[in-house]
Amino acid sequence: MSSENVKWSKSSFCQSDGCVFAAKVGGEMWIRDSKLGAASPTVKLPRRQFERLVRTPKLLWHVLAMGGLKFSGMEEYAFLAGVAAGEFGLALATPAGMRAARLMRSGRPAAKAGEFDRDRLAVSA
Repeated sequence: MSSENVKWSKSSFCQSDGCVFAAKVGGEMWIRDSKLGAASPTVKLPRRQFERLVRTPKLLWHVLAMGGLKFSGMEEYAFLAGVAAGEFGLALATPAGMRAARLMRSGRPAAKAGEFDRDRLAVSA
């Protein structure tokens, strides 16, 4: 299947044009960058591998970067919050995703500015 024929979704927590797009295609999760449109590389991961990676976000972003995708801290948080909220047809309430969802909902200035510590998935003080 071509990535142009896929129904891409973004997290409801994403508040900008730059978002992580995801789609469930068969037994895979496909990921791409909304900022790049059709020119975005598509990283295709078996669903089980994707679920393991979401539990270790630092590794997830590393794998996606190896596939040519780079996201800001705000984009990463919005995506993890969406996964934790059951979006993308997944219900993976990981600690990092739940923390991201709480921060995105809080509207705290640091959360809006995207001042994130990616290694710890916490807002920098």
